[in-house]
Amino acid sequence: QVGWSRAFIAGLILKWGSSSICIFLIESMLISDRCALAITLPLRLWVRAHRMARDMVVSSVVALPQLPLVWLNALNDYICPGCSAHHLLIYRDPGTVEREERVLDLEDPRRMRIAAPEAE
Repeated sequence: QVGWSRAFIAGLILKWGSSSICIFLIESMLISDRCALAITLPLRLWVRAHRMARDMVVSSVVALPQLPLVWLNALNDYICPGCSAHHLLIYRDPGTVEREERVLDLEDPRRMRIAAPEAE
């Protein structure tokens, strides 16, 4: 048994493939110098419309999965305005590297040097 779900997917693949072939053929025809038909303008509009639709689908595929994370970030900003979970995750200090303190000697601008702090 094939089933309706597989037939539906096969139909979508067939439609996508035939649409891609038609767009490719029409683009090739429009690029050539011999194309001086009266139907050239509608064909150009049809090709551009398909390009725009493809771009909108790709943009939606990229943007929609990010929406839940944006909503969580907005909720975090609303509940706790001074504390960003994003900053806590990105700019965390693991504590493995200890910082050395340096003293900047600015008495003589020509001889600026960084000196290590004096041992006590």
